[in-house]
Amino acid sequence: MNRQKSFLTYVAEMIEQYRADRQCNSSQNTSSQPGRLRRLVRWLTPNGGTLILIALLIATQGVWARPLLSPANAPGPSATTVNYQGRLADHSGNPLDGTYGMTFALWDAAAGGNLV
Repeated sequence: MNRQKSFLTYVAEMIEQYRADRQCNSSQNTSSQPGRLRRLVRWLTPNGGTLILIALLIATQGVWARPLLSPANAPGPSATTVNYQGRLADHSGNPLDGTYGMTFALWDAAAGGNLV
């Protein structure tokens, strides 16, 4: 009976034949170490496209590593300074005179906000 094979069956048979041929060839070789070394060297050696890319990155490293000269959204001098004038008083409202340690914090809301 003439039965047609599916494409997958045909591909599987080709792969099995290829593996059998490779196994037969490798058993005929007395030392497989040179083949392994050659494959390792070929795997570690970059191809031409990789070498061109590396050369391009090295040649343009000055462009990529340099900071931008004047970014459009950079804060000006007024954005880094907070001008505030007030008075320092105790819990009763009496003015304090002397040297005191102070800590400042900025919050994004008057109550229950996040520390900025």
